[in-house]
Amino acid sequence: MTITENAIRDQLATRLSIIEPGLVKVANNYHLRNPHGADGFVDILARDSTGAFVVIELKKASSTSRQAVHEIGKYVDLLGRDKGLPPEMVRAIIVSTDWHELLVPFSYYVHHSDFDLGGFQLNLEMDGLTPSSARKVEALKTATPRSLTVSQRRIEATPTRDLALAWEDVKARLRALHVDDFVGLHLSMGESRIVVLALGTILSMDPRQPMSDVLMKRGDFDRDDLEDLSTEDLVLLGLEHDGLPLAVCYPEKVGALIDGHGWAIDLVERSGVFNDVDLFPEADLLKACQGWSGGLSTHTFNGRARTSNDTQWAVFRGSISMVIADSLGWVGPARLWLDQLQSSSPRWDVSTNVYDNHDFLQSLVHGYRDDRWLELVPSLGLAVEALDGNAVGLWGYLHWDGTVVRLVEGLRKAYKNIGEWSTLRALDAQAEANLRLLDAWHLTYELSEKSAALREPKILTEERGELVRHPVKKGDRQSNPLMTLAVADFLDAHADQLDELVAYLRGHITIDPTSASQMILFDARVDSDWY
Repeated sequence: MTITENAIRDQLATRLSIIEPGLVKVANNYHLRNPHGADGFVDILARDSTGAFVVIELKKASSTSRQAVHEIGKYVDLLGRDKGLPPEMVRAIIVSTDWHELLVPFSYYVHHSDFDLGGFQLNLEMDGLTPSSARKVEALKTATPRSLTVSQRRIEATPTRDLALAWEDVKARLRALHVDDFVGLHLSMGESRIVVLALGTILSMDPRQPMSDVLMKRGDFDRDDLEDLSTEDLVLLGLEHDGLPLAVCYPEKVGALIDGHGWAIDLVERSGVFNDVDLFPEADLLKACQGWSGGLSTHTFNGRARTSNDTQWAVFRGSISMVIADSLGWVGPARLWLDQLQSSSPRWDVSTNVYDNHDFLQSLVHGYRDDRWLELVPSLGLAVEALDGNAVGLWGYLHWDGTVVRLVEGLRKAYKNIGEWSTLRALDAQAEANLRLLDAWHLTYELSEKSAALREPKILTEERGELVRHPVKKGDRQSNPLMTLAVADFLDAHADQLDELVAYLRGHITIDPTSASQMILFDARVDSDWY
């Protein structure tokens, strides 16, 4: 004779204490009428020792256990929607004899539901009918995305190892540590070859101890400091100090090698989860390695999100915020504008491209009177996909207020000399000094809104926590995005001074195209004052 779920349910209803002491049955097969769709029947409705109602859903077969999660969500909602029970008075428990198909969806609902949800493995007597015991089922931990991380290194040939051997050594050590998720970006320029290693998120804590031991043996590290490092950074640091040929690299450096110095991409080598080309297309990996996506860079971000996708939208906004954190004048208005956009209807698809290296001197060195100028000046472009033809978007730029200044005096307010600028750049700590320089040169970060329905853009500011839109004055260059973005009026007004300054900077800087490293050539003036 086939034993049905209903028969097991009736037996379980008389033994609820094996699930939880204090549970009291209210009804079996409790009918919930649903004016919005199909009716439902709660297998067992009970109350716990606090008086809260407990929806108990029983499943016997693996083929039907997956339905339990859907059904229990419906029943909890109906108890609140149509029976008027407050949310704190409703709990849910799934009881199943087979959790093979149920554990993953159950775990998802545990982490994402707004009601208390528990699970139990039900064991039956030899008769296959009578419940004998129940074991609490623990939900799987929240999934951690295994995306590429900011933890990168470059691998080069050494006097004792060619590049291929060095790269194989690195891969072997990673796999010995059970670090399987990474990408190797093979680059070349002429006869030069390197591999950029980009680690994926490391979920296991296992690599930490052996790498900590390697670093502690050197005596140069404090264990408390090592505990503050991410697992990815700890692994790379440990491999480097264990004799493997790893050199510092980061997304902006990779971008400089490829876009600024002409390195070619020969191969994108994949490992672990990144072997799935459908989920991780090569174009996406390349963008992440260079910092344009994935929230890996404080200088660049290129992305797209939908305002109705809360998780995607939060990551999108966080990536923008990371790039513009030191771009005063963009931060407040952009935040308020995006708040308004998210709360508006209909919901939107939004794309953005943001760049700011927080170092105007560096932009001048590499782009002044050059075709690359527009690529190197701070810019924020954000476009909203228009459903009704009324396109709208933001653009951010540096605005000059028209005051002609002595550039060298502004330099002295920001940096003591070119040597201090070089030092701050090496530490990626030049943002604060850069703001002093922009202020001395009467340049400010400004944000404008442009709509297809308006002839002129509106200047956006934050005033007492509110977003304020100002009209553009007649004749102002803010109406011309290209001229504004290029800081053309500032460049024109200071052309002679800029020629002198940039010549001085370029005369004291040497750049190694094989590593995108910038070095300062020191002399007496470098240590004392600007030109």
